[in-house]
Amino acid sequence: MEWTLAAIALALIAVGAVSRRIDGTPLTPAIMFVGIGLLAGTQALDLLEVSPTGGLVKLLAEATLTVVLFADAARIDLPTLRREYNVPARLLGIGLPLTIALGALLAAALFGALSFAEALVLAVFRLGNHGLSSRQEKRGDGGPSPLILFLVWPDTGSRDGSPVF
Repeated sequence: MEWTLAAIALALIAVGAVSRRIDGTPLTPAIMFVGIGLLAGTQALDLLEVSPTGGLVKLLAEATLTVVLFADAARIDLPTLRREYNVPARLLGIGLPLTIALGALLAAALFGALSFAEALVLAVFRLGNHGLSSRQEKRGDGGPSPLILFLVWPDTGSRDGSPVF
């Protein structure tokens, strides 16, 4: 247990060292971390023993979420957002609540044994991150602006492990 934080730091450095090279490939940092965790965990090299319900895992998950959200927010082009605010406003103000409501109704209809609260939780989990994807594509052919592509990129999170099913 005494080497757990050092191993996590080493994994961060290792992934950071190759992150530029893997950009644009199917291999994502999330998949690399899963692979490192499997190798270092009790099922392979038995270097680390971390309880999935332990406080260290919760702390690491919260810190990771904070860094990811901050990094995504730092990449937003504010002048473009000010010019094109109507699309994100409609996506988040109208599209997101409607998607959650329709997803909850569909879940309740498909899984009759679910309460409405359970169907609502399922609908929220199934949203993935496609509406707020952190992927920006640069286009030089007069297509949609990078902000629009940033917001509507069809990435459901299947490459980063976020789908529930």
